Amino acid sequence: MDQARGIQALSDCGAIQAALETEHEAIENALTVLGHAMLSGASPKVLTQIMDMVLDFCEAHFQSEEQGFRDSGYADVELHACDHARLLSELRVARAAISAGQTDATIDASVLLNCFHDHVASFDEIAHAQLRGGTEHDRENLAAMR
Repeated sequence: MDQARGIQALSDCGAIQAALETEHEAIENALTVLGHAMLSGASPKVLTQIMDMVLDFCEAHFQSEEQGFRDSGYADVELHACDHARLLSELRVARAAISAGQTDATIDASVLLNCFHDHVASFDEIAHAQLRGGTEHDRENLAAMR
């Protein structure tokens, strides 16, 4: 995706935005699969493999998104990156618990999914709106987070 960012026409027609939204859907789907696997009693080995996939994908997505924000001159990229770091930390804690066989009360996949949804609503939607020109409401929401 990083190479695609350099092609202005892809940004202008919304292709970059659509790709980011598709990546968000992939993260949501992977966390949903984790929840279903946990409910069906999958082994810690299988659950750890799912968590590894989620972590790998999130790390790549977050790096790409942050680079795109930097390249676009988005002023609040560091605040956004801090929330990415928080999400990755929560995912790593969950992965450690799962790989240790603590799959019952220590983790709830829906909590991870809700954390991701909160991030998208609190950070991504505002950032993308601002990069498209934004509204006063977007700027007020961002100011309230600081």
